[in-house]
Amino acid sequence: MINVIVGADISTQSNRDVVDAEFCKTLLRDMTPVTDKADFRIANLENVLCEEGTGEPIIKSGPNLYGLPKNVAFLNELKVDCAVLANNHFGDYGEEAIVSTLDILKENNIAKIGGGMNKKEAYAAWYAEKDGIKISFIAVCENEFGCATDNTAGSAGFDMKLLRDRIVEEKGKADFVVVIFHGGNEHDPVPSPAVIDRYRLLIDFGADALVGMHTHCMQGFETYEGKPIIYSMGNLFFRKLSEAMPEQNPWNYGYLTELHFEKGKNITFDVIPYALIDDDKWLHVLEGDARDRILAYLDKISAIIQDRKEINRLYDAWCVSSGVGYARALSYKPEFEMEELTPEIRKLLAPQRNRFSCEAHNHLVTNFLRLVFDGRIEEAKAAVADLNALKVLPY
Repeated sequence: MINVIVGADISTQSNRDVVDAEFCKTLLRDMTPVTDKADFRIANLENVLCEEGTGEPIIKSGPNLYGLPKNVAFLNELKVDCAVLANNHFGDYGEEAIVSTLDILKENNIAKIGGGMNKKEAYAAWYAEKDGIKISFIAVCENEFGCATDNTAGSAGFDMKLLRDRIVEEKGKADFVVVIFHGGNEHDPVPSPAVIDRYRLLIDFGADALVGMHTHCMQGFETYEGKPIIYSMGNLFFRKLSEAMPEQNPWNYGYLTELHFEKGKNITFDVIPYALIDDDKWLHVLEGDARDRILAYLDKISAIIQDRKEINRLYDAWCVSSGVGYARALSYKPEFEMEELTPEIRKLLAPQRNRFSCEAHNHLVTNFLRLVFDGRIEEAKAAVADLNALKVLPY
C-alpha cells in the first residue's frame, strides 16, 4: 500500500517576514509526526516565492499575494514532495515571480504540478511511484487570473476537453490518476450543483480520485462509483489579510486527506482534522472530543451531497446571500472598447471579467439572475438560515 497525504491552501502573505525554518518547527510540531508517516506529501502553494520587488502585481480582482524565498521552509518542514501551483494566485506578480518560484522549488527538490512556463507544462503530470505502484497527479484551477496560455506562464486553467484528454492519456501510463482541482465558492460549506456534477464527470472520464480546495472552509466528501471525491479541505495555513480573527472562525480549520493506494483496488481515504490556534503559532491536529465533533460535522455536510433537492435549495440560498453584490456590479462602459486599455480601465473591467470567466462566479451570477427572473427570491431566502447554520462549527 502507498499512502499519500494531500494538504490544502498555504499562503505566507501575511506572515512572510517570520515564516522561516525555526517558526515552522514550532507551527508544525503536531503536523510533522502525521505527514512523516506518509510515503508522499502534496500541498497547494497559494502564492509565489520571490524577493520583495520581484515582478509587478498583475491587474486583477482580489488581492495579489507573494511570499519570500525563506517561506519555502513551510514546505520543507512538512517534507512536501510536490507543490500544487494550480490556483488563482500563482500568476499574481507575472512571469518574473513565477520563474523565481519554480527555481526555489527546484533548488529545494520539490516537484510541482498545475503551473509552469506555458499551458502544456502546467498540465504536465507528477508521478509518485513505489513498490510497483505508479500514481499520476494532475492539477487544475478555475479560470480567474494568471492562467497559462500556449505562450505565457501561469497556472493550469480548467479546460474540460484538455483535462479529459490528459486523464485518458495518464490512465495509459499509471495505475491511478488523481485530479486536484482548485475551485468552488469561497466560504460556502456545501459544494454547488455544478461543482458536484463537474467532479463526478471527471471520475466518469477515468480519474480514480478527485481532491478539491480553494473555498477557505471545510466542505464534505463522498465515494462516487467507488472512488473518492474530496470537495474542499479548508485552509492549511492561510492567515486572512484582515486580522483580529477568533480561533473558532471556520477559516482556521481544515483537514488533511490521506489517500491509500493498493494495486487492483479502489482508492480509500482518511481525513485528519486540525485547527490553527495560539496566535498563528500552532497547527494543532485535533484529538479526542474535538476531533470527534469535527468528524461528525464533516459527516453531516457530506450527507447533504447525496440529496440533490437539498443541494439545490442550499445553493439557491447561497446565491441570494452572495449574488446581489455580484449583480449590482455588472455594468458595461464604452471605455472598455478602447483599442488599448489604460491600467485604470482594466482595473474597472477586471471584476466584470472575473464574474464570467471564473466558473464558480459565473454559475453564481447565472443562478441568481434566474432566481430573480423566475420570482423565486423570497423562496430562496427562506433557506438562508439553514445554510448559515452549516457554517457554524461544533467548537
